[in-house]
Amino acid sequence: MNIHILSDTPNSLSAYSKIVRGLSDGLCRSGHNVTITGFISTFDNYHGIKVMPLATPFTSAEDQFASNINASKTDALICIHEAHKYRNRYSQMFSPTYFWVPVEGEGSPRHMIRDLQSQTIKGVFSYSNIGKKELESKGISCSVIYPGFDPEIFTDTPVQHCKYSIDMYQRTSDIRTLARMGCLECTGNREGCKYFESERMVVNIGDEEQEVPVNRLDEVRDYVGADFVVGYVGQNIGTRKKIERLIEAFSKMENKKDSMLHLHTLPSSLMSAIDLHKVAKLWNVTDRVVFSHGINPVDGISDHAMNLLYNYFDIHATATSYEGFGMPILESMAVGKAQVAPACGTGPELIGENERGLLVPIDCMEVEEELRRGIVNIESLADSMDTLFISKYLRDNLGGAGKEWAKQFTWDKVVARWNEVLVGKEVDKEKVSNRMIIAT
Repeated sequence: MNIHILSDTPNSLSAYSKIVRGLSDGLCRSGHNVTITGFISTFDNYHGIKVMPLATPFTSAEDQFASNINASKTDALICIHEAHKYRNRYSQMFSPTYFWVPVEGEGSPRHMIRDLQSQTIKGVFSYSNIGKKELESKGISCSVIYPGFDPEIFTDTPVQHCKYSIDMYQRTSDIRTLARMGCLECTGNREGCKYFESERMVVNIGDEEQEVPVNRLDEVRDYVGADFVVGYVGQNIGTRKKIERLIEAFSKMENKKDSMLHLHTLPSSLMSAIDLHKVAKLWNVTDRVVFSHGINPVDGISDHAMNLLYNYFDIHATATSYEGFGMPILESMAVGKAQVAPACGTGPELIGENERGLLVPIDCMEVEEELRRGIVNIESLADSMDTLFISKYLRDNLGGAGKEWAKQFTWDKVVARWNEVLVGKEVDKEKVSNRMIIAT
């Protein structure tokens, strides 16, 4: 089949881009032809898969997307994005369309529901059971397909890798250059390769930045003088992640003097509602809070480097008010890290009843962006992190259970589920000229 995916560009930082990477790779291995239309900055290919722009300087987004669909001879469209943010623009232009959407709060916005009720949509899939329940309460027929992780990358026995390898989704406009370098076939273990080098990331300690090789992250722990690393991975955009509450909770840990909080995120950005440096200063923990990001913040770090980061953490913690899924939870579980997360959104679903981590009660629900979201209890969050600091036995037990549970969500299993959806649903070729439906 010719499958077209509409999502963030594969080389961007969002969870959507990570999901499109895993899905597109898997569908290609299954024998499908895949084309991607990317929302953000676009390059010519990803692993040999054509990546097309959503808009060009002289063409509207709607016209460009129609052109992309026709050029790729699309049989099925998969939209991996928040449908309600692009209502009546791209999602209702083609049939058959499948939506794979997050639900990031209770009380889905009316325009999202209208979008998902479009006549062109063949199927709606949520990232989680709680998302399915929310959509079904609004009259949307929905199934669940969890996102996945690559078990060869996210492992508790990380291996060294080549910075320029194609499996790091290196940006390029000429796939032949990588082919000449041998990167298309390389497993990432050629120490004799002239391109082999250690990837680096920016680490910010006390508002001072330095570049650190990703395979020497333990030196950051030693520099801070910490026996215990509380890790967090997520974007500092808007207010939903509640990173400021995680910092406050860390400041209330009884064992914070022997611990550090490592936030893999930008301390502040144009899209951020909160300057996290100021929050750390407010709670007098600037010497115990570390920030990190890629050398180029737009591109981030490779998945291999992210795996090293997860392994360097002792636990993974979040104070988020709601998650449509929680990719960092799944990935850090895959390497055996115990979790701390609020008892709202997908937290209970991913962690279970304190089976793979500790669930933290919420104080109340607040309304934001038409959605109801949970506000975590800060004292309980601090207590949970202290509990895991004290008990390595508990950390290991919860981490081991999470590692075993995560195995059911590898990308090969996710793609197999998508193949079940797609196989046998080829579009009648005589109706190709009538498949485009430009929304009014």
